[in-house]
Amino acid sequence: MSEPTTSATKATTKLSTLIEQTGFTQYQVARQLGLSPNTIYSWCRGLARPWRAKAYRLSTFLGISITELMLAWQAGVPKRRRRS
Repeated sequence: MSEPTTSATKATTKLSTLIEQTGFTQYQVARQLGLSPNTIYSWCRGLARPWRAKAYRLSTFLGISITELMLAWQAGVPKRRRRS
């Protein structure tokens, strides 16, 4: 039985997949870029948004545009509900 797919899972899948395609782990990517492993983890889970300079470094490392990186990140960020 598979687990239900949530928005956060989609973000994990898309950004994590991009990282996995490099052949590195999230930890190794963080170290290569001089970032905290928690930073990469938070981005992959949709808990935090990459700042422009860090997003540029990560997109360059992954060999994709910043736009592609942000689309991968945004794809899984849960929409905030408004209070009624």
